[in-house]
Amino acid sequence: MNDCPFKEICHSYIDHFADYPEKFVNMLECYYCYGNHQDCARYYIGNNLGTQNIPKNLKPHDFPEAKSIFH
Repeated sequence: MNDCPFKEICHSYIDHFADYPEKFVNMLECYYCYGNHQDCARYYIGNNLGTQNIPKNLKPHDFPEAKSIFH
């Protein structure tokens, strides 16, 4: 699989995981940024509405929040 095309511009979400174990954060990044970006809520918004519309606090696994942006 390919790396996420938005990986470099939306990397700031990592800051929202400052209190989480580093291993967990690395696991999220490996899963979403390096292979499964189509499963990422941030990619979903960026791909459909443009990267400028990705909320800074949106976590990769928060699809309910991402989908609510459309309603």
